[in-house]
Amino acid sequence: MSAVFAAASGDKTSIFLQNVTAPSLQASLPAPGARLETTLRLLYCNQFLRSQVSPSSATAGITVGQDQSQQASVDALLHDIEEQQKIRELAIRVVEEFVTDDLKNAEEIAEVVLLGPFLDQEYYLKLLNCFIGECEAAKLLDVDLLQGLVRVFHRAEPDYLQPDDLVRMLVVLRTRLQDTHQQTAKHPYYLTLALSRLLDVMVEGKVQDLSRVVDHEPLSALLGQLMESPDPYLKHQACYAHQGLLHVPNDETRRQFVLRHAGNIAMGLLGVASVCKLDLNGVLDGAGKLRDATVSALEIGTKVVGGTQSLYESGQSIAASVRGGISSGGRLLWYPALREAREHIQNGRLSDFNPLVYEAPCSGDLEFQWGVCQLLGEIAVDLQWEASTRQHAAELLAELYSNDNICNPNKELDSWILQIIRQVVASPDAATSGHVHLLLQGLGKKGDVGKQALYCDVMDGPMILYPLRPHFSGLSSSPLLARVQGVPEVEYDIHRLRVQRLKERDNALYIPPQAKPTLRSTDDTLFPLMEKTLKFLAGSKQ
Repeated sequence: MSAVFAAASGDKTSIFLQNVTAPSLQASLPAPGARLETTLRLLYCNQFLRSQVSPSSATAGITVGQDQSQQASVDALLHDIEEQQKIRELAIRVVEEFVTDDLKNAEEIAEVVLLGPFLDQEYYLKLLNCFIGECEAAKLLDVDLLQGLVRVFHRAEPDYLQPDDLVRMLVVLRTRLQDTHQQTAKHPYYLTLALSRLLDVMVEGKVQDLSRVVDHEPLSALLGQLMESPDPYLKHQACYAHQGLLHVPNDETRRQFVLRHAGNIAMGLLGVASVCKLDLNGVLDGAGKLRDATVSALEIGTKVVGGTQSLYESGQSIAASVRGGISSGGRLLWYPALREAREHIQNGRLSDFNPLVYEAPCSGDLEFQWGVCQLLGEIAVDLQWEASTRQHAAELLAELYSNDNICNPNKELDSWILQIIRQVVASPDAATSGHVHLLLQGLGKKGDVGKQALYCDVMDGPMILYPLRPHFSGLSSSPLLARVQGVPEVEYDIHRLRVQRLKERDNALYIPPQAKPTLRSTDDTLFPLMEKTLKFLAGSKQ
């Protein structure tokens, strides 16, 4: 167990004991015949109709009211074919309006991104290709477009994205990063974050046989340069992206991997080790060329694989070391552990997130700790979570920073935690901001002189505004919907009147006509006229 997180394990049961409801958009169906005023309501209506056609297309991520008025709206929509068609066409027109708009501002991007995951596949791909093309053609990086692209592909239906789509995005992002990485760290960070999310999707989708020479190797080299960046935020994000890349299988065989990294001598060592167990301590007692060959093979297990302990110190067998390196291909446990942690959070399973943080075998890895702090920060700044959940996330961050039993504290990690908490203090939620502000003030007296000096340096310096990704962005306006819905209000009045008249017709009381044999006949001789008429018409006396 990590020295950092083990120290706090005594308090781990006090935070995130129970699962909670995951953040979701609050939506409702409009009243029958009412105008759709917001894109949020449009996307819910559109997704509701899709779920009626395909039950597997659930309204995930949306919470809708369950009162009687909502049930009335549901019933009305299900029986109004014209209104259903209008909603579908409206969603399509919003996408087409965005695609044809030459000046795509941040509000329009936020609006169409919100609608994207709730489109049919044809128009989802049209929207995705628009974002890819815009990012590809832009001479200067547009961060809003880039983040819009990330949101569109990251929230896609599982069967919407094809491997070719993912590889195309990978090439576009890598090319942008190659052209940008010599500038300030802001744009490379956004691009590296986008690559991280894309590689997560590729790993999740199990994309196979990525070309090592064309796609894998150039990106690996580029991320390797960023991993040496003096900017700790960019460096750690590049480490995460690099692990994501290593978890995407490429078309290189295992033999090619070994030959590329260690040459034929390593293959020879594997053959020798398969006959007699060659222990590292025994090799180090020898001399000459065999030792040089051992070091070459050793690099696979250390430099390439980045193992958790020096093989010189462990004395484990070369065969096990090299084979472990070949089988893992440099993949480290903290990457899938962080992906699992993110999945727990996205589904509100915070009681599962808690033990993973403290008890994962990789909990001692700096990258794992950095990623956990980022996840906690994402919870703390996301207003979609309950206030108590956001406050608990900030409290756990403060505990990880201030625990006196931490062994070998890391300045970069401590600085990162302080920067995250500063962002939480800037939250528009006054209750959470005030609570976390008191936490932040208390951290100034924690730790030794060095930690207190670090605290002062961070608090006196500028706030790092690298994004802590929320689940959903708030939508303050719906400009695209307003443009495509440039319909006079009177048309909605006419539609409501038509619906009312149809309803009255359906509910009208029908009195069947009756007749008498003659004008002077008494009332007791009345008979149903329609029945007699039909009988006459069907007979032979007509």
